Amino acid sequence: MWYLITWTTYGYWLPGDPRGFRTRGHREHVAPPPRYATDGDSYNPGRYRPLFESARKRAGKTVALSAQHLPIVADVLKTTIKQVIKRPSIAAIGNHHVHVLVEPIDIDVPEFCRLAKGRSSTAVRKSGLGEMKWARGYHARSMESDKEARAAWRYISKHGHHGGLVRRIDPVE
Repeated sequence: MWYLITWTTYGYWLPGDPRGFRTRGHREHVAPPPRYATDGDSYNPGRYRPLFESARKRAGKTVALSAQHLPIVADVLKTTIKQVIKRPSIAAIGNHHVHVLVEPIDIDVPEFCRLAKGRSSTAVRKSGLGEMKWARGYHARSMESDKEARAAWRYISKHGHHGGLVRRIDPVE
């Protein structure tokens, strides 16, 4: 089974975010504004503004990946992914988030995310670029068919046109 996994840098997507969010424990999905909405979802950001402002104050400065960070994170992801995949995979690294499409073997998704995030933070620190912090957690969506996986592959591929770094990862390379 394929998984589309996404995680963000620290402070980038917070509770109460005007772009939409999930409440603690994913008990409630708060739909995004029309710009991001699907299927007629509606969102009143005013209702959650105090939550967002509080989270923003607690989080402090948002972590952003620079052009120097991107290849370091990409190399670590490639190494980590090659250890757990059956078929070719793809990853996109942007200034504030990572998308990975994998079909893992011998490892579950939480362990994969722990390894990828931890190893990339360590590699950035060892490179002399300072501390790099990821947000807690991740979002993983299972792809029930190859058609869904191909659509996710195309979605990730497009991140290269928006300044992201896209890497195709083949287990036999």
